[in-house]
Amino acid sequence: MKALILAAGIGSRLKHKTKNKPKALVKVNNLEILDHQLSTLKKFKIKNVGIVVGYKSNKIINFIKKKTYFKFEIILNEKYNTTDSAYSYKLAKKFLNNSSYIHLNCDILFKENVLKKILNSKNKNILSCRSDLKLDEKMDLIKSVKSKITKFDNNFYIGSEKKVFGLAKISSSLSKKMLLSIESDIRKKKLKQKCFSYFKELCKKTTIHSIEFNKYQLKEINYLDDIKD
Repeated sequence: MKALILAAGIGSRLKHKTKNKPKALVKVNNLEILDHQLSTLKKFKIKNVGIVVGYKSNKIINFIKKKTYFKFEIILNEKYNTTDSAYSYKLAKKFLNNSSYIHLNCDILFKENVLKKILNSKNKNILSCRSDLKLDEKMDLIKSVKSKITKFDNNFYIGSEKKVFGLAKISSSLSKKMLLSIESDIRKKKLKQKCFSYFKELCKKTTIHSIEFNKYQLKEINYLDDIKD
């Protein structure tokens, strides 16, 4: 199993915290978010890690030089300021190389048991989620039946049950389908799409499951208040 970390964005919602460093290197409990993620990946012997970098990319490159356990592939998104995570995903196509992998957004913190549960699941495609928070506009929201996702949308809708977080297990076949859709949109000059927005259509054609966690197991660092919680 390999892992892909999307870490090209500016992280402007963290204000002064990302003035001189990328979001992945913002500290939570005295450790960089990226360090939290890599430490957990190491516990499960995941060595092959691709990182898409952009904003302040040299800071991440210098940071991971000390992480000698891993075999890193650095993927540079030079257009980070005018694109979004789907474009970064497309740049990682060669690294993914038609294989299953663990998908990580650079702002996700998760406990060891979260990754363990995802890795041990017999299901090939898994999105992590939570229902213990207020569901609102502009969230990735799902409905599911016995963990199988029946609806995914990027905005609030009546009947939505859980918010999806940027930690997932994705099969090679689903990755191929995502890349085909993303590449099609890029050819149409649609460069500001979010990677997970493609699940909106894909879950209608492909079986994708969810695993639910709580706020003590899984969180997203988007705003300054998230660091304090």
